Amino acid sequence: MSNQLRGFLRDKTNLLFLFLSAVLAVNSLFFLASQEAVFHLFLNSLSHNLTYFVYLSISAVGIGFYFFKNKFNLLNLLQKILILYLPTEIVFIYGLQKTTELSPNIGIASAIYTLALALFIVLHGLNSDKLTLIENTQPKTKSSVLIAIAIFSIMLTSLLFGNYHIGKMAIVDEPLWTFDRIPDFWKNVGERDWYNSRVSDKPGLTVAMLSGTGLFFEKNPQYFENMPWVNNEIISEKAIENFNYAFRFPIWLFVILSLPIFYLLLKKLIGQSSALLSISFIGLSPIMLGNARIINPDSILWIFVSLSIITYLIYLKTVRKADLFLSALFLSLGILTKYTANILYFFFLALIFAEYIFNHEKYVKESFYVYLKKHLLNYGLLVALSFAIFYACYPGVWEKPSRVLIGTIYSQAFEPLWPFFASVLGFILLDLLALKSFLMSAIVNFFVKFKRTLFVGISSVFLASILATLANVYLGMKFFDFENILASPKSSFAATSALGFFLSNFYPMIFGISIVALLTIIVFLILSLQNKTKLNQQSVLTAFYLMLFIIAYYLGAVASHVASIIRYQIVIFPIIFIIAGIAGSELFRIFILQKNDGAQKIFLKQIIFFVGLLIVLFASLWQSKPFYMSYASVLLPEKYYLDIKDMGEGSYEAAHYLNSLPNAKELNIWTDKQGVCVFFVGKCHSALSAKTFATRKIDYFVVSSGRKSRTTKMSSMIFINGASFLDIYNSEKFVQKIELGGRPNNFVKIVETNSIKK
Repeated sequence: MSNQLRGFLRDKTNLLFLFLSAVLAVNSLFFLASQEAVFHLFLNSLSHNLTYFVYLSISAVGIGFYFFKNKFNLLNLLQKILILYLPTEIVFIYGLQKTTELSPNIGIASAIYTLALALFIVLHGLNSDKLTLIENTQPKTKSSVLIAIAIFSIMLTSLLFGNYHIGKMAIVDEPLWTFDRIPDFWKNVGERDWYNSRVSDKPGLTVAMLSGTGLFFEKNPQYFENMPWVNNEIISEKAIENFNYAFRFPIWLFVILSLPIFYLLLKKLIGQSSALLSISFIGLSPIMLGNARIINPDSILWIFVSLSIITYLIYLKTVRKADLFLSALFLSLGILTKYTANILYFFFLALIFAEYIFNHEKYVKESFYVYLKKHLLNYGLLVALSFAIFYACYPGVWEKPSRVLIGTIYSQAFEPLWPFFASVLGFILLDLLALKSFLMSAIVNFFVKFKRTLFVGISSVFLASILATLANVYLGMKFFDFENILASPKSSFAATSALGFFLSNFYPMIFGISIVALLTIIVFLILSLQNKTKLNQQSVLTAFYLMLFIIAYYLGAVASHVASIIRYQIVIFPIIFIIAGIAGSELFRIFILQKNDGAQKIFLKQIIFFVGLLIVLFASLWQSKPFYMSYASVLLPEKYYLDIKDMGEGSYEAAHYLNSLPNAKELNIWTDKQGVCVFFVGKCHSALSAKTFATRKIDYFVVSSGRKSRTTKMSSMIFINGASFLDIYNSEKFVQKIELGGRPNNFVKIVETNSIKK
């Protein structure tokens, strides 16, 4: 280190840049003091124009001297620029934390510096890659052309189904985005009001960026006329559909375009056939399709979380910085979407140890200290790069840098885990620096001796959880009422056991995926538990790591006392589908392919198998349209359903029926789904108070299974014609019933008030 420092100081360019950086730092003190009383000693010492002139002059001198003395090298130039502006950046961050009244140019300058730092980290890391970053291009074969056609077919099928009735939905909480958050964000960015450009606490930046492109095609929704949110009158139903389409379709298109990226990265991780099966399950899943049509961070969060995990697993396989940096990029995009993505900081740290334990044969020639030091340094790079990208891309932190922590490792989702995470990381680093990982080496090598036991134990827990969930459902939910737990996801923990709460997370996952995917996973897990198995061990290990993420996510749900309804665990679905892709490929190889099969016969079997799978998946989409989020596999008994807390499905259909009545414009209705009011042409009410029913003559009640639990709890003292709201929900005297996903207990009912009696 001392030799490097001496070498650095011998370079006259470096000495000049250190001197100039000190001058710029002093200039920055004057610059901040001229705007706000941050540094009282320099208050109003210099004018704005003079400080700007100093910035330009010093920058020109420094960069000019660099080009005079050196040949152009982007990495070296970035290093010099970072040195030049480092003290200034520190001064700026201090000033930004002290006040929000500084020039918006300071926030931009700070973000540019952070972006330059991110670029420097990437370029420096890529230079250190021992393996080439350019893949050997192979000529296109008949197989690769057919795969391209298959991927295009999946994308086109998904696009067409997703486009069906995409404007004819009224989604819970969407108006918060279309009428407030998205237009406010672009308005604040346009005014360079960085402090108020924070989209939400999610933070939801990527949603605002994608969905915000709808502003090119529709008026700013804050000024959009004749919308029922504004005046409860519909002039044109078509206008509402166009409005919804403009803001939803960009997100949906982004999801479709992500599928080839999934395939290319999965191909590097698990092979061609497994990758193709995986994106078939992902791209043609009704639940994932339905979720992606909603303006909400969960619509795209799963993309970034899954891709970050995939690229990190590729990094563990190749130890290339390029793969590590891709993981950091997707991680930062995930956190810019929703803070729950920061669970990956914990998961990636755990994977470093899991990789050494369960793939120990790969590292027998390398001491644990060397292994851990290398991967911890790279882990630090991943964290630093994700922070830098988050800072550079999110205007909401440019005027309050501490929001970086609130958005990442100190967010609401990570806060309960923070003390534990900090303690573990601190212990690992202390042991590494002081004892050369003596303690951690002893712990890890102890687990290496029992890695098979650990593998069997964890896999058995996962398999047993699936089978226990299936058994509980087929026994009529005798032990745990999963639907009741999920109906109140944030308050039901106290009413059940930790085991029941944990298993309730499996309920939407097991029955929300194709029966083909579930059965292949079960068989694959059973085979992987055998001592002598024909399964590819690398495929088994990759599936095991993905399974660890699912278990960790569900344990996190138990720890936070929040049950994972479909929307809360949407990030799990692509992970389980990738496991299904691995399982399907392996079982196909073991049970369908024969040793004496020629290339042509293998190819024919693959085509038949893949086409058969597409037909099954296509049928699921066809049967569930347009209520994709209400999908449940045929394994789930008819009386149960999965989308316990739905986002508004059936609202348009209910309004459409009411609008068809001859006196629709004179009708008064009450609904537990505000989305019905979006399309209904009469008077629509959703306030749950005795005054609402005492002062208005309600003609129809529109009630839904998804709001039954909430409404009945809040209306215990309200009666209609002597009947309680529970009586209304259970009434069979409805004029119309819309069954969602073909499930009789998942409904939207329209009940005429005159038919309501105790």
